[in-house]
Amino acid sequence: EEVDVEIDGAPVPEAGNVFIRGIGQKLILKPKPDSPLGDHPVTLTCCVKTGLDPANVTSSPKFNEPQDAHNWTVTGATKSGTFELVLTGQDMATPIILATSKLLSNDLADEVDMTVDDDSVPLEGAVFLRGQGRTLSLKPKSSSPIDGVQLQLRYVAGGNLPETDLKSQPGFRSPTADYNWEITGPDSKSGTFNVEVAYGEQAKTAVMKGFVLSKNLEDELAEISITPAGGSATPVDLEGEGIALSKDSARLTIRPLATSPLKGRVVSFKWVQGANPSVAITPTEFKVVDSTAVEFVGLDNPAAQKKHLLSLDYGGQVSEPWEFRYFRGPHSAGLKIMSGGVDHGAFPILLKFNVSKEISIVPKAEDGVFVGWKCKFVDVKEPGVDIELLPPLDEFMNIESPGSGGAKRTIRARDTEGFDYRRVYMEVLLKGLEPLRIPIEIDQLESGNDGLSPLAD
Repeated sequence: EEVDVEIDGAPVPEAGNVFIRGIGQKLILKPKPDSPLGDHPVTLTCCVKTGLDPANVTSSPKFNEPQDAHNWTVTGATKSGTFELVLTGQDMATPIILATSKLLSNDLADEVDMTVDDDSVPLEGAVFLRGQGRTLSLKPKSSSPIDGVQLQLRYVAGGNLPETDLKSQPGFRSPTADYNWEITGPDSKSGTFNVEVAYGEQAKTAVMKGFVLSKNLEDELAEISITPAGGSATPVDLEGEGIALSKDSARLTIRPLATSPLKGRVVSFKWVQGANPSVAITPTEFKVVDSTAVEFVGLDNPAAQKKHLLSLDYGGQVSEPWEFRYFRGPHSAGLKIMSGGVDHGAFPILLKFNVSKEISIVPKAEDGVFVGWKCKFVDVKEPGVDIELLPPLDEFMNIESPGSGGAKRTIRARDTEGFDYRRVYMEVLLKGLEPLRIPIEIDQLESGNDGLSPLAD
């Protein structure tokens, strides 16, 4: 009650003072007016408690020597740990025992491990998806006394995203002993940012670089195209049809936007819901440069008859998946030709003149490679016969799943005189692939009129 004790001009915190290795702090004993201690020497002693050797904490003037000046510069070094400072002197009824002090490294990596979503942070930095928060955490090492020390997350200049584009909870520069910060990048912008965790200006972590990317890969690209073996490059619509391999090999070329942080990153394609043994991708990992080519090679495997999902692993975060198809072998391996509930296989569909009939092409499996692909039925015009679509439609349509009936059309044969009843073929165009040919024969015994529309030559 007769004195005040300050360290670097501030009262000693109830939780104890924090010292940083190699940085001296001045301890001052200030007797209150009329206190007899003002005229007597006082001795400062140090008792190490955890993690330290006695030589790791020094004082100027030295510990254990009575001093009239009542001020000491205390410095810690080499190790981290805790220690206790005690002031004793003549006419001091009881010693003044200061709250336990902590000695930390100026490199907080000596005290904590940094993680993002519980994963260690790669040297090149952590990936964030636009608008999606990730938690940066510091895990105190078992030997460190840092637990309970108030730290701050700070924005550091050097990236191309301003601090105003980022959100942190707790906020930037808000002291906390929780050591968990949820960081969220902008919703509609990609870029880079830097952050660090600090104790004042004396102790910091290394700067962590963050990369904000879109979950939609196409937002990061100026161009993406595929070139089948022996063919020419065609644009790829990832959000639409995805990637389709129509030959046994093809080269996928991606060109990032000049402003995208994807450029320069090491990434890899990743199958969603298990591997796809029908396709080999080389290289498995690659660095994105101005123009990057990846080879897709088809393999003889039943998985080729299924539609797969593929994504790009940015390095810790993954893009939205897109559909991948490998069309291998004859179309009959993946499609059925149906009419009247019957799978015709290679057998022709039998028509009567002037009588309509529904036909369909149906994938053989719910996850078949043709599910969601585009097709177009084409009218037949042969000497003596027209086979028309009802209603007329010169557009591509979706091939739905087997449960939804595939792709259906109603057709009708018209006699245009002189037909010799030979077999004819209706083509079904399959986008980017060879057409499917449906064999059709005309019943020579019967004909009729279903009343759908007037017949005319």
